[in-house]
Amino acid sequence: PEFIELSGAVAVAAAKLARVTELSAAELAPSAEIAAAAAELAKARAAMAAAIRGLDKDLAAAKLDAVAARVAIADATVKRDALRDAHAALLARATDTADVAQLADNLAALGYTGPLGEQVRSWQRLSGLPVTGIVSLSQLVIAEGPVHVAAHDASVGETLLAASADRSSILDYSSTTKLVTVPLAVADQALAAVGRRVTITLPDDREVAGKISEVGSVVTDGNIEVTVAIADQAALDGLEVASVDVDFVSERRNDVLSVPIAALLARPEGGFAVELVDAGGTRLVPVDTGLFAAGRVEVSGDGIAEGERVSVPG
Repeated sequence: PEFIELSGAVAVAAAKLARVTELSAAELAPSAEIAAAAAELAKARAAMAAAIRGLDKDLAAAKLDAVAARVAIADATVKRDALRDAHAALLARATDTADVAQLADNLAALGYTGPLGEQVRSWQRLSGLPVTGIVSLSQLVIAEGPVHVAAHDASVGETLLAASADRSSILDYSSTTKLVTVPLAVADQALAAVGRRVTITLPDDREVAGKISEVGSVVTDGNIEVTVAIADQAALDGLEVASVDVDFVSERRNDVLSVPIAALLARPEGGFAVELVDAGGTRLVPVDTGLFAAGRVEVSGDGIAEGERVSVPG
């Protein structure tokens, strides 16, 4: 609105100025008319000056508002950063609380009782440590979950070195979840894909199902390491370190006929046949062979159907 008012004042002033100039040049108008036009011009100029002052005031106020906005933004930024720091500190305290709770649970599991500080001092006293009631990070190893102790590397009374270059090993541990690692020849790596199912034969000839969980990318002695996860952990009870056989599926056929490989007979003219056995005796039936797997072979051909008996030597 102020800009529109200023524009109107400028237009009025320009019109009055033109009228005064015109009357003065013509020297025809009475002096009273010229004086009236000049007065109107002065009034228009005053209105224009007032409009300019109003705009200057509004501009100054806008600048003050901009400064206030910048101050408000800076203040909000400081408050936000302070809240972020407070949130991070709160998370850190929550982690500390969880660590302390885990320490207390483990000391209780070891048979220590009473307040936590007394438990720590009792543990330090019985462990031959300085009795301070304070546990440093170098005195503990925190695992993500239950572990299986695989080997004890330190003996009773042995001096342990704390220096990082010559750090003593106290024990070796692994996850309680048992798995299988397979050194697979690089030439056979196409058999291994994450998520693919395999069959594992245990030392007692029992078979359990497994699923490939990881395929290594580092080649060692021409092999890559394939890790197989086993869902049925109960089937592995009693096994710590054992050699097993792992069968990978290279190809699969569904809804086909198969016979023992030993049932195949070579034909003089080439190819194979099987000897069918029925109530009337035996007869040779030519067959086409397909996939070989697990001691059996896929067969097809005229005169052979599901359920028929074949002869096997021996």
